[in-house]
Amino acid sequence: MSCLVQFFKGQSKALRTALFVVAFLSGVAFGQINSGQLTGKVYDPNGARVSGAVVQAKSEETGLERLATTNDEGFFIITNLPPGVYEVGVQAQGFAVRTQRVRVFVGSVVRVDTQVSVTPIQVQEEIVEGSGGVKINTQTGQLSDPVSGRQLRELPVITRDPYTLVTLSGNVTPFRINPLGASPITGGFGFSAFPSPIFNTEPDQDFAIDGQPPTFNNVQVDGGENIVNFWSTLGQRMPLEGVQEINVITNGFRPEFGRLGGGLVNVAIRPGGSTFRGSIFEFYRGDALNSNSFENNALGIPKGHLVGNNFGFAVGGPVVEDKFFLFATAEGIKVRSRQNRVSLVPDPTLLALSTPAFVPGSTGTTPLFFGAFPLGPVATNGAFTFAQTVALLGGPGAFVPGSQFLTLATTPGVGGLPAFDRVFFDVPTNIGGGLPQDTALAAGRFDWTKSDRSLIYGRYVYTGRDIFRGAISFSPFAGFNSGVNEVDHDAQINWLYTLSGPGCCSGPGASPWLMNLKANYNRVNLRRSNDINTAVAPRLAATGFAFPNIGGFPLAFPGDFPLDPNLNSLFTGALNLFQASADFAGAWHGHQLQFGGSYYYFQDNRNIFSFQNGLFTLGQDVPTSLDSLLLGTANEFQVAINPFGASPGSVITTPPVVPNFNRSISDNDFSLYGSFNWRVTPNFNLLLGLRYDFFGRPRSRNDQIFFNFFPGAATTVPGQVANGVLAAPGTFTGRCQRITVLIWATTSES
Repeated sequence: MSCLVQFFKGQSKALRTALFVVAFLSGVAFGQINSGQLTGKVYDPNGARVSGAVVQAKSEETGLERLATTNDEGFFIITNLPPGVYEVGVQAQGFAVRTQRVRVFVGSVVRVDTQVSVTPIQVQEEIVEGSGGVKINTQTGQLSDPVSGRQLRELPVITRDPYTLVTLSGNVTPFRINPLGASPITGGFGFSAFPSPIFNTEPDQDFAIDGQPPTFNNVQVDGGENIVNFWSTLGQRMPLEGVQEINVITNGFRPEFGRLGGGLVNVAIRPGGSTFRGSIFEFYRGDALNSNSFENNALGIPKGHLVGNNFGFAVGGPVVEDKFFLFATAEGIKVRSRQNRVSLVPDPTLLALSTPAFVPGSTGTTPLFFGAFPLGPVATNGAFTFAQTVALLGGPGAFVPGSQFLTLATTPGVGGLPAFDRVFFDVPTNIGGGLPQDTALAAGRFDWTKSDRSLIYGRYVYTGRDIFRGAISFSPFAGFNSGVNEVDHDAQINWLYTLSGPGCCSGPGASPWLMNLKANYNRVNLRRSNDINTAVAPRLAATGFAFPNIGGFPLAFPGDFPLDPNLNSLFTGALNLFQASADFAGAWHGHQLQFGGSYYYFQDNRNIFSFQNGLFTLGQDVPTSLDSLLLGTANEFQVAINPFGASPGSVITTPPVVPNFNRSISDNDFSLYGSFNWRVTPNFNLLLGLRYDFFGRPRSRNDQIFFNFFPGAATTVPGQVANGVLAAPGTFTGRCQRITVLIWATTSES
């Protein structure tokens, strides 16, 4: 470690202070290492180990060089190698130079054993990268499964999303999260004619790894976090042509990988190469070759419309030979897909009967409410009469005594009248080619080899998406279709520096000490694209449960998300994340040391408009809701108000005041880690690791409008609410600290 000490002594006081602050005032590091390693042994023609051999790894893309020497056991380690293909040369006194090409994946440790000879051996043209499948790192016990650039660009991907191929890894299955708070919706009612609305995350957006939910995972781009906090979903989409490779780590995490229990999806952005190369592409999916589903044919629903275009370019190469490299890619995604949805809506006859003249006790408000929110463009395909509705709901026994709806259904001349119309309405729908959208993706990266000891690289990724109205929330009533607009930015700057000085780290078994400083900024900004009535009209739901239906056909009333009252408006606003990390790594007498940390700050400006417009719930089940529909009364009404500090059970001063839905929450966390990979014997490694995580308390920038409610102890939700405590404005209880001790014992072939 003398070279590390020499480096710090040789720097100015200001620089030493800056490096200390970056290295040790550090935040939640979600595994900030995004480089790989080379290890191996060097043998002579008789199989004896060669000590003092010089091992050089040179990047074919950028010309970056790393050196190491073998120890008495012939063992060497080269750390902090950016992912890519390297030309690895071995030179020992009395032997010819032996060279071969090796591929290093992000976050991987590649074993390269070399046998030198007296006669020269040509460069091995075949790239050494293993046999595929799960990689077991015999040095640390880490399990990973890489997805190479060749797989990314040659395997068929319908939506051209690189994360789709993450499921090629073992123990990884697609998983859907409902970001609106309710349970994930796994399907409709068994008919593709009325599938679930797309308020889940996409199937290729979240993954269950090793049986753990997606909230236990982490996703990184070049070592920088790329998730949406609280959901743990992917934060930003990447252009496929801009991804160099993806490495999925499923088990055996080293100390630098913190706060995850499922898996780590590590993505590397492509760098520019030593020669200029580029591509132009266009993927087209036409409507003529699409077929209708069996269910649609059975219900007489025409085939949906689907046309997709994915076009773009990628180019990269040297600006200054062996010094400065650039890579840039951009692509556009245009998906036009529509399909008929199906739902039941009240027939004009039922609305006309919902008056005091026909239903005693009726308020007469039902026809007025539905008159204010007329149907949009729909096609009627049949109807259920009053009598048929009663039969489909289980017969007269399903209704309460004195039921107004049952009374009408059994009245001569009324039971045969239409009560609910089955309508088809055409809206933008994902029918296999991705969400209907206009999307622009771009990524750029530069690599600057400042000197033989200093490498600086940076990258920027842009995402702009317009998910059409009707793809998120849809309704047969006019003005309630909604979509999402998204604009994301991600930028990173990385400095990789060799700390070795003259005559430092030149002994057998030593390798240069490396320092990696990194700063990363990510901004995910989702804004809901509301229709004319979505943000102003109250919601009307049949029951408090998802997908109330008659005969398997869902009931739809005016309001946002008409098929599920548990869903509310999407998060709207920006989530800003900043990370700064420092890592140091090197080898001493064949033993590998690594330590570092990072600082993590997030600013959450997303607004949640839950119950902004109010929700009327008609009944506890469909039969009682039909009675309430005729009477013009609601069983329950929910709306967001400003409590002004009032706790559950206390009296609210009337008239109620609309709350301020704006919020801004910030948090500061940091972590430190260290590891020592001790080669006890040539065939036995002992990895000792220690990690400390500090999770700060979230704070609200506007304490006057932000309250925090903590449920009390009880066996039921109402009891928890009744016993709950409303904390003072802006108060968050507790902070979290965690210490992780890691010991891995591994064996390897001699």
